[in-house]
Amino acid sequence: MTARCQNSESTITGTLSSSSITPVTPTNASPEKTEFLQDRATLAAKMATVNISDPQALAQFQQQNADLLKRQAQLAQVIAQQQTVVLPMPPPLQIQANASTQLQAYLTARDSLMRDEIAFTNQHLNDDAVTKAAALQQWRTQNATRIQNIQQLGQTLSDQQAKTLSPIPPPLQLPPNASPQLQAYLTARDQLARDEIAFTNQHLSDAPAVKEAAIQQWKTQNATRIQNLQQLAQAVSTSN
Repeated sequence: MTARCQNSESTITGTLSSSSITPVTPTNASPEKTEFLQDRATLAAKMATVNISDPQALAQFQQQNADLLKRQAQLAQVIAQQQTVVLPMPPPLQIQANASTQLQAYLTARDSLMRDEIAFTNQHLNDDAVTKAAALQQWRTQNATRIQNIQQLGQTLSDQQAKTLSPIPPPLQLPPNASPQLQAYLTARDQLARDEIAFTNQHLSDAPAVKEAAIQQWKTQNATRIQNLQQLAQAVSTSN
């Protein structure tokens, strides 16, 4: 009976060792992907003959197939790089009809630079990390003038926006059922906001440092009003 079992086990082992598992390879698979799947099938067939619960047998398997296992690791890395997702291009640029000439120039230049960078990045998807970083740095160096021009356009627009008058809010509308405390809070907050907007509009043409100093001085001069407003807010919150 024992001899029969041994013969049976030998027959099964021989069948597994001599057989090969045919991998299912996608029609659009790269050469590296095809090789990886074939080698994995070969390793699986060999592994079927190994008693994985025996550390010595497992170590012997790894030693005998060291080159194939190393090649599998290399192929897996190549495949991972090949599967890097291509960055999509943004939709066509749409500029508002009432955009200023400078805003149109800024948006157009920024859109063009972004599209060129995406296209360049997609060309280097399969590069290793170091090569990709070096290539991107070189691209930015070559396009330094374009990048600088866009930054200058953006700063100009920001300066223009900073010089735009802040609108005064519409007349305050108090809720009909507002408590005296809430009415006092809303009225004080509205008046403080109007005064701050008016003061800020008076200093639109100041240099940034001068404007910042003026606003800080205004807040110091109105510290009592600001503190009273905070106390009113706390009282309203407590009463609710």
